[in-house]
Amino acid sequence: MASILKLYLDIALLRRGPEDLPSSKALLFWTVIAFITLNALLMSVFPTPEGSWLPPLLVALGFNLVWYRVVLTLFGKPERFLQTVTAYIGFSCIVRLITVPLAAMMAPYAANPDTMPAPLLLVGLPVSAYLIYVAVRILKSAIERPVVQCLLLVLLQVLLEFLLVAGTLGEGAAASPAGTVG
Repeated sequence: MASILKLYLDIALLRRGPEDLPSSKALLFWTVIAFITLNALLMSVFPTPEGSWLPPLLVALGFNLVWYRVVLTLFGKPERFLQTVTAYIGFSCIVRLITVPLAAMMAPYAANPDTMPAPLLLVGLPVSAYLIYVAVRILKSAIERPVVQCLLLVLLQVLLEFLLVAGTLGEGAAASPAGTVG
């Protein structure tokens, strides 16, 4: 267990990639369980004003599983699905320790973002860029395409996830810190 956690941390720190994970349905299952459990713990400490965090989390998680299945199939790499989504969700577990508290600090300014303190914004922007960069790196490793192409796919993924969560559960749910990455 500790070696898998270290592997997820190494992926987050750009030392390793999804190819370093075993291709295992059991590992993906337990990583998803750990992700949901971690979110439950974090949401008990940093509750969202929008209400329940679980429905948006499950919608986002389901979307990302389907997204990676489709993308990997389109690029002729369906055999990399287990490693890729396990790396993505495992990485998400690591960064949730930062993004959930950060989102909770930003939440009071959602209605009027102009009043957000500059230091908070200065932390939020690089964290968001980093999350996108790591997701691009995971995808690049999986589909072996140029960074720009992977960046466009990750940005499309983030946009579609937001629209799906907002469309199915309302805008407040999409703005909550319950989405998969970030």
